[in-house]
Amino acid sequence: MTTFISVFQKEWKELMCTYKIIFVPIAFAILMISFPLSMKLLPDLLASEMPKGAVIEIPELSTSEMMSAAFSNFELMGVIILVLISMGSIAGEREKGVAAMVLVKPVSRAVYLLAKWSAYSLLAVGSFIFGMLLTAYYTNLLFSEKLIWANATAGILLYLPIIVLIITFSICASSISKTPVTAGFTAVVLYLLTMNIPKLFQSPWANNLPHGLVNGANEFMKGNIIELAGPLLGTVLLISLVLTVAITQLKRQEI
Repeated sequence: MTTFISVFQKEWKELMCTYKIIFVPIAFAILMISFPLSMKLLPDLLASEMPKGAVIEIPELSTSEMMSAAFSNFELMGVIILVLISMGSIAGEREKGVAAMVLVKPVSRAVYLLAKWSAYSLLAVGSFIFGMLLTAYYTNLLFSEKLIWANATAGILLYLPIIVLIITFSICASSISKTPVTAGFTAVVLYLLTMNIPKLFQSPWANNLPHGLVNGANEFMKGNIIELAGPLLGTVLLISLVLTVAITQLKRQEI
């Protein structure tokens, strides 16, 4: 445990030195508040382009729909941001020879990988929560319908395992790939396949996979309570499986 804490502190210090601990929350905040801000400004922007006297009526979305749209924005760009910050975590250090210097010390490869996974997962989860809470605040401030904070909180918390899953894919790909670019491409492909292939199967078991958790988080955001034990357990098991594969492959490789 002492070794793990030391390696974790080293990883966290590196995140601070590279300013990822500042840039990632800011990037998430900009990404996720863009939709409610743009929807608030849209009528004025359209009015400025229309002939004088023209009346524009755009139905106002509910606050729950605004928050769901923030999830959608994250699905498009947030995944890429998380992969970009973590794809070089192992592959980059191996390429520069830093990994060999660390592993010469009494540090097991499992501890090395898990410390990186923990540090990046903490950064990703914290950044996501910051971005979503900021989005919730501005949504509540800008629109007439008040946000139901209990629903928003439930939706945000249910989405957190998906954030960890993305980091897990990226760390695993980085542990196997020789270059950060290859690791990043592999992680994105793995995530897209995991989230989209099960949708092709019209079977109840497919809903117990991570895409079912994403749908469930959106439903909770809208105030609809549904059973999510299956997809939550499926996501946790997938994270554990991918981590096991990553550790096994890292132990077999020459650093």
